Amino acid sequence: MYLLAALTGLSVWSGVRVRAQDTTEERALAESAHLRDTGQWEAAKAALRRHLEAHPVCTPASRMLGQLLYWSRDLPAARAT
Repeated sequence: MYLLAALTGLSVWSGVRVRAQDTTEERALAESAHLRDTGQWEAAKAALRRHLEAHPVCTPASRMLGQLLYWSRDLPAARAT
């Protein structure tokens, strides 16, 4: 009985944590996309780099940064992302 309650509480707690991380990622990507779409590429690259420092395995942010670097003709940095 106690084990079931503990497992249920753990799954609820971990679900909340995942949603909080998703929200942070979504917010960072939305901000970067807005900066990109309004021609503020340097600000978008800086925002993506800040996000990737905190979340190095964020594939969408890495992809967006690589795309911006490619568009900026910084091919060595784009390949390294």
